[in-house]
Amino acid sequence: MLLLDDVFSELDPERRSHLVRRIADLPQAFVTTTTLDDLDPELRAIATAWEVRPGPAGAVLAAADAVSRP
Repeated sequence: MLLLDDVFSELDPERRSHLVRRIADLPQAFVTTTTLDDLDPELRAIATAWEVRPGPAGAVLAAADAVSRP
């Protein structure tokens, strides 16, 4: 398992694409971001998006289809 915490906000578009090519075939990778706009478009095309939202008893995950995408 690979966990990348907000890494795309620190990379230029060329390095983002390179990283996506490196992780695309991994069996399990988690990428966190504060905004979907920071994610490489190639990664967004193959990824399942989840959003952490506040809930009455703590944080909850929003369903993938509930995450707004431009």
